Amino acid sequence: MVLMSGISWCLEIFWTLLAGVGGLVKALREVLKGTEKFAWSRVIARIIISGFSGLMVAKTTELLDPTWATIAAGIGGYLGTEALDSLVEVIRGRLPKAAEKTDETGKKSED
Repeated sequence: MVLMSGISWCLEIFWTLLAGVGGLVKALREVLKGTEKFAWSRVIARIIISGFSGLMVAKTTELLDPTWATIAAGIGGYLGTEALDSLVEVIRGRLPKAAEKTDETGKKSED
């Protein structure tokens, strides 16, 4: 995959916008349930946070299975920071395993 290709940027913008819509949906859902009062500042903040969260989840999912990345963007956007917290836990679980496979020079050891 070429990192700076036009298609890649368009896809990442799409994922970010989709995730932002997921955040908007969650914000509106909370207002309709009566658990939050409507405030434009809260809605805008949730859209921004969700856009970032959804993009991070989509990029991570793209590494594992690209066919699920768009769905992951929407779900990651809806979950917002909860998605990032879960993603961090997954990464933390994998870091010790990756560290065990490298020697002190940073080169991977042969298994």
